[in-house]
Amino acid sequence: MRRADPEQPAKRPRCDGSPRTPPSTRPAEANASPGSELHIDLPTWDVDDVCSFLKGEGFREQVLDSFRENNITGSFLPFLKESCLENLGVSSLEERRKMIACIQKLSQSHIELMKVFNDPIHGHIEFHPLLIRIIDTPQFQRLRYIKQLGGGYYVFPGASHNRFEHSLGVGYLAGYVVRALAEKQPELQISERDILCVQIAGLCHDLELHLTKGDVQHEQGSVDMFDHLVTSNNLEPIMKNYGLVPEEDIPFIKEQICGPDQRTPIKDSLWPYKGRPVEKSFLYEIVANKRNGIDVDKWDYFARDCHHLGIKNNFDYKRYVMFSRVCEVEDNKGGYKMKHICTREKEVGNLYDMFYTRNSLHRRAYQHKISNLIDIMIKEAFIKADPYVEIIGTKKEKRRISTAIDDMEAFAKLTDNIFLEILNSTDTRLSEAQSILRNIERRDLYKYLGETQPNGQHKIRKEEYEQLPQEIVKTKPDVNLEAQLKAEDFIVDVLNMDYGMEDKNPIDHVLFYSKNNTRQAVKISKEQVSQLLPQKFAEQLIRVYCKKKDRKSLHAARQHFIQWCADRDFTKPQDGDIMAPLITPRKWQNDDPGCHREASKAKAHLNFNMQAASSLHN
Repeated sequence: MRRADPEQPAKRPRCDGSPRTPPSTRPAEANASPGSELHIDLPTWDVDDVCSFLKGEGFREQVLDSFRENNITGSFLPFLKESCLENLGVSSLEERRKMIACIQKLSQSHIELMKVFNDPIHGHIEFHPLLIRIIDTPQFQRLRYIKQLGGGYYVFPGASHNRFEHSLGVGYLAGYVVRALAEKQPELQISERDILCVQIAGLCHDLELHLTKGDVQHEQGSVDMFDHLVTSNNLEPIMKNYGLVPEEDIPFIKEQICGPDQRTPIKDSLWPYKGRPVEKSFLYEIVANKRNGIDVDKWDYFARDCHHLGIKNNFDYKRYVMFSRVCEVEDNKGGYKMKHICTREKEVGNLYDMFYTRNSLHRRAYQHKISNLIDIMIKEAFIKADPYVEIIGTKKEKRRISTAIDDMEAFAKLTDNIFLEILNSTDTRLSEAQSILRNIERRDLYKYLGETQPNGQHKIRKEEYEQLPQEIVKTKPDVNLEAQLKAEDFIVDVLNMDYGMEDKNPIDHVLFYSKNNTRQAVKISKEQVSQLLPQKFAEQLIRVYCKKKDRKSLHAARQHFIQWCADRDFTKPQDGDIMAPLITPRKWQNDDPGCHREASKAKAHLNFNMQAASSLHN
């Protein structure tokens, strides 16, 4: 497909309020003879231009009134399907076919402005020229150099995909959902402005850094980078050219990504958003759904990550969208009516499967024990390299890896490439960091000791995390140890696994409608679905690693770890009987009737191996 010249944006609206189409693209001139060449810039047509054209084509005034009421602009015309035209009041089949033919004739120049990507997940996907202007910025192109799964690529060799293609997929799905709602329910008055803003939010939801997990606040980082993208590329005038109102639409885009701006108080505290009124509250549930977690970001990474990881994806987002509609609900806190995206009651089982799929992906891939370890080692290398790595930011000011987040110009230069820059540097001050990175490439990693969980409700609090290695060292295993360990020899990785809403059931926050009443939203309790659903929706996993790799140190580390689990009343690690046969029977003797027998075998094995090693050493 040909693309428009990026340096030639569409014409600005005229100050005198006359139609935005330039003389060569006025609606009256669209009725040219079949052999003549049309030069029509549809994105600049407002509702009056569209109605003027349709009136010239002989369509009824009733149809024109419906187009005015639903704010159908020129940019929206190419996406009108027969079902949508019927909802817009084009009642006869002959009239609908005539209109589609007229729209197709008009759309030829519009298609030239679009760009098509051949995506391995969603097939051929098309983007509006304004979205192309955003995609073609350095800040967005930077996503080509950030792995979607970070250290997971070192565990799953197929997981080489980057954040760039994920962001394209989310932008596409955001448009797919909002257009489906617009076609299904014209009364929602979803404008082309709304559609573009939702797609831009989908594209830009993931602009922040992903070198290692937890480096920056994910959503706020994306919003700051979006601001930098808009200002450094002077996109506000281009947004205006395509019908957006930056004063309203830029806040709306950012609110979709990270919620209301807490830094700017709003007079009406009942409705905290500035970008769109409460009547369009459902638009905030598409890209990053703060209400229940059902959003297009998950749908894309489910499909894309499963494809590259070699894991089956059981969730069908197209089915969910097919059964989605917007219902009005009374808000108990605000005292006003909200509009929420609902789905058919028969889809409740599929949604439980969706959240189970999310949890399964975290267990099998996103929080894989070796993937997480590699992320920890990369982060450790960056900390050691931090004082010696310079990144040039605004006004040529030098930033470090740790301070680049405070300067978006510097932050935009920080990608996964920093790994190779440190590794291949000739600066001798980076030798410690290089040693860690070389060990990653050689697969000479810290040793995994095991995994445990707190019993009951006594989870480890965040403020306790830093003290855990010291706790492990202070434990006194009642066995002979040949090595002394320090707190810095241990790494404790605490993972909080859930269904997306901590310990809450996300389905309790989903609204459904029935076939018999598509307007009334209802909730469905877990007991109404199945007796086999999970009773808990969150758990804490604790993984422990040892930096020392020699036999004596590893043996000592395992005894400390198992004793620590026993002292803290945590669950017994899966191979605890093998690692510490002298500790596990005393603490967990009631776990398994065969515990003593297996522990005795393990103890005999251990004694034999140690004797053999001792004689070999002598």
